[in-house]
Amino acid sequence: MENSRVFEDAFMDIQTDMVRLCVELAEDKHPDKIFLYGSIEGRMVSFNALYLLGSELLSASKLTDDSEMVNQFLRIGSGDLGRLLKTCQEYNRPVPTELKLVFDTKTSTLDTHYQYESICNEGSGLTPANVFLAWRDEIRASLVKGNDDMEQDTYLPLGSIVLLKGGAQKVLIIARALNVRNGDKTFFFDYGGVPYPEGLVSDQIAYFNKDSVGRVVFEGFRDADDENMVDNINAYLAANPDIVKGDPKNWAV
Repeated sequence: MENSRVFEDAFMDIQTDMVRLCVELAEDKHPDKIFLYGSIEGRMVSFNALYLLGSELLSASKLTDDSEMVNQFLRIGSGDLGRLLKTCQEYNRPVPTELKLVFDTKTSTLDTHYQYESICNEGSGLTPANVFLAWRDEIRASLVKGNDDMEQDTYLPLGSIVLLKGGAQKVLIIARALNVRNGDKTFFFDYGGVPYPEGLVSDQIAYFNKDSVGRVVFEGFRDADDENMVDNINAYLAANPDIVKGDPKNWAV
């Protein structure tokens, strides 16, 4: 248990360093969001970032004219990915092959997405540059539609561990898209969770929403089944626009 906590702290420290690196490059540009991409395939690592300023999405090389600063930024970011690789190996943990982090500078919240299956290999014919540019195009498409898919359409997978805003207790997500009755009224919550590492205690579950998450400590497993479930949740929400979201304060851990 102690090793698990040490690993989580080390993993989070490196992730925080990468976000801080991206923020420092922006200097006084004040981006609304930062999209950080990382690829780890074998011992090969690749790092890059995108910056959202209003409706404009800029790459790191477009954010500043200082090419040496950009090169240093990419080197340090790649070095952080190397540290992440070594940390996972040291604690005998699976190494993420892909990281997509979205940092909201206004709320200081971080949305994390990890993949553990090989993506950039001879069979797929993909390179990290291909994947990064494809993600850029997806983000641009969502901006054109005026629909921020990074917030509205995604759910953390089951098994994810989060810290809620203003809280110190880690919460393990065990349920999503919940209709909870309170008296004669029904309220909708994005997530249901239990204290970590204690687990379920006296049948008490914490109900909370996406905007209640202050930090993602660990992201659970994603696969095609998870994607289908998220699609089903979004279809349900689209078909029930009058759903009333509950106040997490009434269902605290």
